[in-house]
Amino acid sequence: MLNRQLYIIDGIKNMTEATAINPVLEIKEKVFASTFYFPDIYSITLCYLRLYEYYLSREKMLELITKAIKNPRRAAEKTWNILRRTQHQGQCSICGIETIMYKYGKSLTETNKCKKCGAIARNRHLAIVLCKVFGVEKPFSMKKFVENSKDLAVYEAQGKGPLNFHLKKLQGYACSEYDPDVQPGSNIQEGIRCEDLQNLTFEDETFDLVITQTVFEHILEPDKAWKEIARVLKPSGYHIFSIPFQNSPITERRVKIDDGEEIFIMTKVYHNDGVRNSLVYTDYGLDLLDHLKDFGFSTELHSLGDMDSNTYRIDGGYIFISLKDRH
Repeated sequence: MLNRQLYIIDGIKNMTEATAINPVLEIKEKVFASTFYFPDIYSITLCYLRLYEYYLSREKMLELITKAIKNPRRAAEKTWNILRRTQHQGQCSICGIETIMYKYGKSLTETNKCKKCGAIARNRHLAIVLCKVFGVEKPFSMKKFVENSKDLAVYEAQGKGPLNFHLKKLQGYACSEYDPDVQPGSNIQEGIRCEDLQNLTFEDETFDLVITQTVFEHILEPDKAWKEIARVLKPSGYHIFSIPFQNSPITERRVKIDDGEEIFIMTKVYHNDGVRNSLVYTDYGLDLLDHLKDFGFSTELHSLGDMDSNTYRIDGGYIFISLKDRH
C-alpha cells in the first residue's frame, strides 16, 4: 500500500510540474508514466483530468485527486455524475459536427466546450459570424469556410486555437502573438509572427479580414490599435472581433497615462487565458459602435436567436462586425 501511495503522490507532483507547460497533453503523458502499474488509479486520475480541463482549477483538481487515493471507486462515481449533469448535445460551427458540449464555469462565452475540437462558445459564435458574413451555407464549419475563401487574406491576432487550426490552411493567412523580447515582424516560432496591434508591421491594405478575440480590453492604447487595423485592411474589409461586453452604455477606462506612467483609476482586474494573467485596461460599452466610426468603420453587434442558441449551445455574448469604408 505504501508503494502504491508513493507512486500516486509522484504522479500528482508530475502533474503539478506539467500544468505549467501544457495543461492537457503533458499531464496525461506524465500521469500515465507514474500510474502505469495501477490501472484503477490511472482511470480515476484521468477522470479528474477531464474535470480539470473543463471545470476546475489546478489546485482543486489536485485536492480532489489526493482525496481519491483513499477511495478511488467513490471518487470515480462522483466525477462522472458531475460530468453527466453538465454535458449537452450541440452543433459545433468549427468542426462542423453534432457532438458533446461541456458546460462549466459562470461565463456564458467561455463555456460549452466542444468535445472534439475544444472550441468554447465564444470561438464557435465567431465562426458562425465568419460563415454568415462570407456566404457559407449551413451546416456551418470552418472547413467549409476555408474551402469557400481560398483567396482571402486573413490576419488573426492569435497564434493557436480551434480557429487557427483551420485558418492556417489559407495561403493568405498570417497570425501573431506579442512578445516584448522579439522584434516585431519577425517570427516567435514557425508560422507565428510577433506583432504589436498598436504598431503593426504589415503594409497598408493587406488583408480582407482581421480577427481578434478578447484582446482589446488588454491594450493600453486601443485607439492606436483600431487605427492600425483600419490601415492594414483593404477597403470593404472586415474586422470581426469579440471583447468582454455587458451592454453597458459607456466605455470606461480603468487606467490613465501621465507622462508615460500607468495610473489605475479603478481596481486592477486580470484575465487568465491559461497561459498568463493579463491586465484589463478598458471596459467597453455600446458607445464603442459610434467611436469606431472615427476610424472608418461601420460596426454592428451579432447575437444569436433562441433557435440558433439551442442548436449551437451558445447561451449569450456578442460578436462585433466592423466593415471598413470603401474609401
